[in-house]
Amino acid sequence: MTMTVYCAGPMTGLSYDEVFARYEHIRAALGPHFRVLHPMIGKDFLRNMEGPMKPTGYDHIASDQAIFNRDQWMVRQCDILFVDLRPGKDRVSIGTMFEMAWASILGKYVVLVIDEDWGVHDHAFVRMAQHATFHDIDEAIAYMAKIPAGDI
Repeated sequence: MTMTVYCAGPMTGLSYDEVFARYEHIRAALGPHFRVLHPMIGKDFLRNMEGPMKPTGYDHIASDQAIFNRDQWMVRQCDILFVDLRPGKDRVSIGTMFEMAWASILGKYVVLVIDEDWGVHDHAFVRMAQHATFHDIDEAIAYMAKIPAGDI
């Protein structure tokens, strides 16, 4: 049985291209080992949006309610939450904090990628909600690739 990983991380203030590129990089690297879910699946129509991503106020298929419900559903489906807090590190990512809290409550394994100084996310709850911390995304991905084979 293939394990599922859900990828999370800050998006507010980033361009749509930046967000899609980050999730595509992670999906391509982890896809051979996992079923990969992330918040931008099925949202290719957002690629045409101008300006930075915003935290609320979408009024189509990606409504606030739809975003909340689908992301929560994806966390429920996953075996592992893969969190990259490096982008947008100058502001707290409320959505990602919710995803980490849901994962913690549900007993999911959480792999965290974060800058060495932890920035605005240096908080006891973030530190306690993760199981493995990396400061380099490629090291985190290499670690993740070993999990299905039990090589960690």
